[in-house]
Amino acid sequence: MNVRPGKARLIALGVIAIVLGGFTLLGGVSMFFGMWVGMRTAATLSKQPDNLSFAFMALPAVYYLFSATSLVWLGVGTILARRWARALMIVLSWLYLTADALLLIGVLVALAKAGSPPHAAEWIVMGFTLAFSGLFAVGLPIVFIALYSSRQTGEVFDAWGPRASWTDRCPLPVLAVAVLMSGAATLSLLLAAVGTPLPIGGGLWNGAAARVGYLLAGLVFGALTAGSYHLRRSAWWGATLLPIACLASAGFSIRASGDGPTAVLVGLGVLAAGWAGYLAWVRRRFTA
Repeated sequence: MNVRPGKARLIALGVIAIVLGGFTLLGGVSMFFGMWVGMRTAATLSKQPDNLSFAFMALPAVYYLFSATSLVWLGVGTILARRWARALMIVLSWLYLTADALLLIGVLVALAKAGSPPHAAEWIVMGFTLAFSGLFAVGLPIVFIALYSSRQTGEVFDAWGPRASWTDRCPLPVLAVAVLMSGAATLSLLLAAVGTPLPIGGGLWNGAAARVGYLLAGLVFGALTAGSYHLRRSAWWGATLLPIACLASAGFSIRASGDGPTAVLVGLGVLAAGWAGYLAWVRRRFTA
């Protein structure tokens, strides 16, 4: 196979990723605009929204903006035939596929519990929305995984980017753990910045205590990011136990408040079990 002309394949993949990043950015901006309008409306009605509500409104917008930045960055890296772009696109596509599939399942369960909409038009709108969301949120990651994981794409990356990359030193399943730990560190720092209450042992910490707690969590998750990348066994223990502890603490707080639906608690339990299973599967790769 003559792979040198295959650069057109990378250019096409990179352009697609950049264009999708642009559309995703528009979604993130609209999220921020909607959040801003909601905050202004609350202020007009003399109802200052609490920090927890603000955090829940901001997180989807941050998710969109992170996704847009990642797509554009990895699209440029693909055009330049950087090996790290291929590795990270595969890892992030798997992560997005898993997260979006779980979210879609959660939405379907919530709709099933809510009962049937009264009008046929609502069925049509709901079905179209779910179909589009499934196509975009689940279908696109599958396409990216298939294209970037293919042998032909790998050969083109090797031909145009023969130099070793920093991602080559870490197996992709462990790189996924490092990426998730870095995301948890960033999220912890964002939650500290907005003063979000911290769920601990069935209660909520507020104010300075919550900020310090999130800052400490961000530092620990940051250390686990580096440790996971370097395949340290101690990082495996931390990456396994800390997220499960965080999910358990959130579950206890939701149950103690009596406000959260049972489906949310079940979802947290499924996430904890799934994470434990995945870390058990990748444990043998932590060799340092």
